[in-house]
Amino acid sequence: MRFIITMFILLHGWVHVWYLLLAGNIVKYTPDMGWSGQSWLLTGWLGESFPRQVAVFLYLIAAVLFTATGIGYNLGKSWFINMMLISTVFSSLLIIAFFDGKFELLVQKGLVGLIINIILLMWVVVAKPS
Repeated sequence: MRFIITMFILLHGWVHVWYLLLAGNIVKYTPDMGWSGQSWLLTGWLGESFPRQVAVFLYLIAAVLFTATGIGYNLGKSWFINMMLISTVFSSLLIIAFFDGKFELLVQKGLVGLIINIILLMWVVVAKPS
C-alpha cells in the first residue's frame, strides 16, 4: 500500500509540470487545455509575460515539493507530514492565484488537483499516517 500511495503523491506532484510547460510556452496552448496562462490576480497589473515566468518557477517548486513528500513518505520519514502540508497548501495557492477567472473547463484549470490537495491535507491531518 505504501508504494501505491507514494506513486499517487509523486504523480500528483508531477502533474504540475504540465502547467509549467504551458506557462513556459513549451507546449502550444489550445483553448481546450483550460489554463491559458492568465491569472486573475497577476495578469492585469503585471502584464502578460511576468505571471507566466513566475508560474514556471512556482509550478517547478510544487513538483519538487511533492516529489520530496513522496520520497519522504516512501522512506517512512516523519518529516513527510510537514512536507505534505507545505506541498498541498502551496499547490492550492498556485491553483487559486493562477486561475484565469473564467469558469469554463474547471477540471483542466486545476479543480481536480485542488480536490486532491484537500483530500491529501485531510489525510495527513486526520489520519496522521506514519
